[in-house]
Amino acid sequence: MSLFKEIRIEDLKAKPRSEVNTSPVKHTEIKIDRTINPIISNITQFFLFPSITMNLDSLYLPVGNPLIENVISVHLMPHFEEAVREETNDGKIDISMRKLRPESKIQIHDLLDSGQIHTYITDLYGHEYNYQSIPAKKLYNVDMTQITPLKDAEFDQLWNFFKNTYLNRQGVLGLLPTDWNFDESFKNHSLVRILADRCTLMNVFVSADNKITNFNIY
Repeated sequence: MSLFKEIRIEDLKAKPRSEVNTSPVKHTEIKIDRTINPIISNITQFFLFPSITMNLDSLYLPVGNPLIENVISVHLMPHFEEAVREETNDGKIDISMRKLRPESKIQIHDLLDSGQIHTYITDLYGHEYNYQSIPAKKLYNVDMTQITPLKDAEFDQLWNFFKNTYLNRQGVLGLLPTDWNFDESFKNHSLVRILADRCTLMNVFVSADNKITNFNIY
């Protein structure tokens, strides 16, 4: 039995909830507490590592639970120079952070060089700048019964973060793997196995040269 089943976008069994919103937005600059020594948690690692592999220095997060704002302020904000809170009249909140601090990027580099970055992060993004935007040509659902779930208690913190941001607000989390082949090796990636222990559906977008360009979980 094949691990993948080709589908059309309109045949997706799960779709992100609509985020269409025309209500006015209130922008508030957040004063970042510089007296706090920035920590490097697995949340921090996951969201700052693309500064190395994709050359990103900003971050945008949908807030799906008011309590998650405090987590963002502790684990992520201190690593940026600027942060803005956006709130619509119907209560939806987004937080954007800009200008990653050079010392934070150096910290992530040092952790990578010393082998302290979580393996599921380097599994997803690779080890160095290698990002290429490749158009997706086909979409496939993943037969999750063929994936052996991997339990990882350290992943709980990051999974709860996903649930209270992207999954709560949008119903889907999209990931951008680096140099993943579209073949049976997909089910052996450590991150895929960890997520298979927690999510209900996966699908992948595939390029013309058989690379997985996006991988979504629901």
